[in-house]
Amino acid sequence: MTDHLLPADLAQTDLLQAYQQCRADLQSLSDGRQGSGAGWATFTARQLQVVQTIAPDPATLASQLATVPFDPATGFGWTLWQSERGVQACSLATLLADLSAQSVPLDGEFATATASLALQYRTGAWHLTQLIEVAPGEDVAVLACDQAYLARPPAAGHLQYRVYWAQDSNHGYRPRWSRLLHLEAQADKAA
Repeated sequence: MTDHLLPADLAQTDLLQAYQQCRADLQSLSDGRQGSGAGWATFTARQLQVVQTIAPDPATLASQLATVPFDPATGFGWTLWQSERGVQACSLATLLADLSAQSVPLDGEFATATASLALQYRTGAWHLTQLIEVAPGEDVAVLACDQAYLARPPAAGHLQYRVYWAQDSNHGYRPRWSRLLHLEAQADKAA
């Protein structure tokens, strides 16, 4: 990079240093080395079934949640309730038991070993998305990689997700869906 193309007052800023570090990281990746904090994800081929539904009211939401293709007692996840201040870890069975007109979920994710359910309240209805890994030859062929993210607050642990990349005819492979794999709470770390 040639610093003489930049204004003198910009040449010494943090922004420029961050830009130069980014360029160095990209260069080291293209050289086959790993830059500071950068790394490659391991992708695997998967088959994914995606089911999306909309529930306009709490009664419809309850009936749709009761018909998900996995046992609610074995699923785990989190929910953000209208009446609560933060996210709560819970099972799908707990969500079904707590669902009422007075307290409704605004957002949530639940998972088992091969399936997940995400619910979001937006535009006056609940949007449910089920992601189910299926046998080869069925439904959508995707690439998948597992990612870990810090929970909020960070002391809560990590969230483990599987990110699915689908082919886009205009842009190649792009991240399209993600599903919760694991909630690593501080209790998990101590065990």
